[in-house]
Amino acid sequence: MRRDHLPLATQGDAITARTAVTRIALSRHLIEIGGRTFLTDPWFSTRPGHYQGEPIAIGIPDLPRLDCVLISHEHYDHCDLDAFVAYLDRGETVPLLVAATVVDAARKHGVYEATFVLRAISDAVYFAGDTMLIPELAEIPKRLGHISLAPLPANGLRIRPANNLQVVMNADTTPRSR
Repeated sequence: MRRDHLPLATQGDAITARTAVTRIALSRHLIEIGGRTFLTDPWFSTRPGHYQGEPIAIGIPDLPRLDCVLISHEHYDHCDLDAFVAYLDRGETVPLLVAATVVDAARKHGVYEATFVLRAISDAVYFAGDTMLIPELAEIPKRLGHISLAPLPANGLRIRPANNLQVVMNADTTPRSR
């Protein structure tokens, strides 16, 4: 099977597909769905002006075999490829899914991130990158159908040089399932 073609489990597959999300930090998650493992928004280093704001639960040496890496946008805290090369140094290869053409079109409308929905059998995982609680989040199930899990960034990240502007939801502002 080609690694650049990632079919997910379907209802008739003999394998038992398990859906699970492991939070690493901010918008970094390991998403297991349909017999595949995805890493979202790799950021594993620090540099002046960029601090994780929380412990990293899984480092690069401890990552499992990945089937794909999803990158929501090119900011350093979501696309730290200089640090992620350590995963490739282990002899692993993995496709990176970056919606470049979608990003270019979306930017014309003031949208600077790509989001992803991964589906397998009856499960669907929505991955948002960075986000705040905005009215459009309520539209997602109407537009995209049932969502089983939505690992949203919720560390309340603030940008100090911008008057401490909050740019990521915190535990008090994340949407609740209904």
